Amino acid sequence: MLFSWLRIVDYVSLPGPLSMISVEGVGFVNTPLANQTDDWPDVQFILLPGSPSMDPKNTARKMTGLSDEVYNEVFRPYEGQSSFMISVFLLRPKSRGTIRLKSTNPYDHPLIDPKYFHDPDDLARVVEGTKIALQVSNSTPFQRLGATRFETLYPECRHLEPWSDQYLSCVSSSYSVTTYHPVGTCKMGPRGDPTAVVDPELR
Repeated sequence: MLFSWLRIVDYVSLPGPLSMISVEGVGFVNTPLANQTDDWPDVQFILLPGSPSMDPKNTARKMTGLSDEVYNEVFRPYEGQSSFMISVFLLRPKSRGTIRLKSTNPYDHPLIDPKYFHDPDDLARVVEGTKIALQVSNSTPFQRLGATRFETLYPECRHLEPWSDQYLSCVSSSYSVTTYHPVGTCKMGPRGDPTAVVDPELR
């Protein structure tokens, strides 16, 4: 899930953490790779009023594992400026991770491997979604606010043409996070489904 970071010039807001909500807009979009017969889109956008460069307590950096190198090169130049981000989330991932026991000790943390982008189609959809998000940021309403992209480049991707499919693919692979939507590893299904663990009433 690639974060597209943008900044707004002269964006006015009240001070304090409770003066704004954490999500200011949500959108659902079909990328060009979406199956048009599916019953819901393959990508979700979330508009957030801020970015790591506006995070003095480094909360976002800690939650997402953002390295000092990436922060210093990409975000530090924009410290003190108002910004927002359009987060691109994949709704129909084909990749499947694993959760395994580390040992027989119940206090040992499990071995979790999310295998993000194990299926190359997932990465391709995130790249297409990001391209749409960038188009949104260039739309007339955003331009009226003075929105511009962060022009600083991700260190491990700077050898690629900026904003090309290859560059967006590199950034997505380098810096992806979950959104903590709760899910389960046990399948729900009718009584006759041999692969189901619980029925529709969670029994």
